[in-house]
Amino acid sequence: MSAILVVDDEEPIRDMLRELFTPQHDLRVAATAKDALAYLETMLFDVVLTDISLPDRSGVELLGLSQQLQPHTPVIIISGINDAEYARGLLQMGAFGYLTKPFHLADVEGTVERAIESVRFSTRAVFPDNRRTAPRYQIEVEARMSSVLVFNKKPDDDDEEEEMLMVAGYTHDISESGLGIIVPEGSLEEDVVLGSTFHVVLGLSMGSLSIEATAVRYQSLTPEKGCLIGARITNMSGRDRVLFLQYLHMLGSKSE
Repeated sequence: MSAILVVDDEEPIRDMLRELFTPQHDLRVAATAKDALAYLETMLFDVVLTDISLPDRSGVELLGLSQQLQPHTPVIIISGINDAEYARGLLQMGAFGYLTKPFHLADVEGTVERAIESVRFSTRAVFPDNRRTAPRYQIEVEARMSSVLVFNKKPDDDDEEEEMLMVAGYTHDISESGLGIIVPEGSLEEDVVLGSTFHVVLGLSMGSLSIEATAVRYQSLTPEKGCLIGARITNMSGRDRVLFLQYLHMLGSKSE
């Protein structure tokens, strides 16, 4: 049984979702963001569904507060705005899914089940805490993932804006919490890399995903092999995380 929190100020919506998810799940409902936060501060949830428009705060604010209180609980946004760009923006902010009103109950149920499954994929979802014990996988040549690293270079005294550096590389090894990435020799300076937070785009067979990571290691190999960047994963969207964990699960199955 999974714990689900539904946040919507419309009583018919709350009643409809209560009927859909009870008694298979432990369902709690709230009509305001204040009531939702009271639940989030005292109880761990497997998924949160919230309307974008609430009486006291917006669903976007609740998304951010939920990420602070329970950073690995998927949040699904419900909205009457049927706009692809708007939905994409919320997904980039970390929402797991986006449902538009009026919705089909089958779509709601399917999205919630995928969100719950994304939590089950990871026994410990906190990236920094399990980086030493998470199994690492060498990437086979045929399954190698191409990477594009985007660094924000620190500006010189005369520069007004940060300079963006884009570097192509490939993934050397991978785990739930980190990446080993090979880049060409001389493409980046060590002082730019170490401690920097950067974005990397990984091209998987099942689709591309975007990861935010922090470089914690920079090692020169040989001019032919390039340089190795050891990076700790710090953030990715809920949808990208599902794809990422599915890929790791596939690699783990191959290695058994």
